[in-house]
Amino acid sequence: MLGILAYHDHRGAPVDSIHGSFVISTRTDKAIGGNSFTPTRVRIPGDAMTPKERFIDIRDRLTAKRSEVTGAGMFNNLAGLANLLPTSVMTRAARSQATRQDFATSNVRGPRAPRYISGAQIVGYYPFGPVAGTAFNLTTLSYMDQLEMGLFVDPAAVNDPAELRDDIAKGFHDLIEAAGVM
Repeated sequence: MLGILAYHDHRGAPVDSIHGSFVISTRTDKAIGGNSFTPTRVRIPGDAMTPKERFIDIRDRLTAKRSEVTGAGMFNNLAGLANLLPTSVMTRAARSQATRQDFATSNVRGPRAPRYISGAQIVGYYPFGPVAGTAFNLTTLSYMDQLEMGLFVDPAAVNDPAELRDDIAKGFHDLIEAAGVM
């Protein structure tokens, strides 16, 4: 969020709030592979806050949203039905939901141990999530001791994708620094 707000501020267009889509995992196991999740929309205020205050605010909002999610997750229950519907219907429904949000984000838990292809160790995974009518999608994926981020941007919605990327990277750096980790 720090980077998104900074991007708007650099353009002289501060925002009152940002509407994002966050994916809440509904998995109960610790196995690698598989998925069970529910996307949820969260309104995040654009008020001036320190990185620590913003982190706490977002954490509290997501905790409240997480408490609203029950069971195995919306998509787990809808997957069978969705497979029966024409692609055009599913695409139209997904785009309808996406128009109500500014960005989408997701976190994917990856392997904690090395993986190999034809005997060669995989050195990194590179996540990419669909833009689907939002300005951008930021997806993270863990692999061993790494956290990779993939940023897909709609150039019609974001004038300077490289600056957005840099602002998001700086926002993560500021958040880590505020936590005293560096």
